Amino acid sequence: MVQAYVLIQTEVGKAAAIAATLSRISGVDSAEDVVGPYDVIARVGASAETGLSDVVDDMKKVRGITRILTCQIAAPAAPTEN
Repeated sequence: MVQAYVLIQTEVGKAAAIAATLSRISGVDSAEDVVGPYDVIARVGASAETGLSDVVDDMKKVRGITRILTCQIAAPAAPTEN
């Protein structure tokens, strides 16, 4: 499973509506409107990196989004034996 946080800037006043729209896209686990340099932060997941790209491409189609930054979550390190 490949997961990422997607940081999104929106047109003024549209963050809540865009978060609600994004949360209905398949592969988007959560989408919240936030305060700060980004307006919405979404957590997405897919079975492979190509699937993750498809989810982000679907997100880019939402009207009112002005910028997207995708931050893929690093795979957890394998446990080491003592």
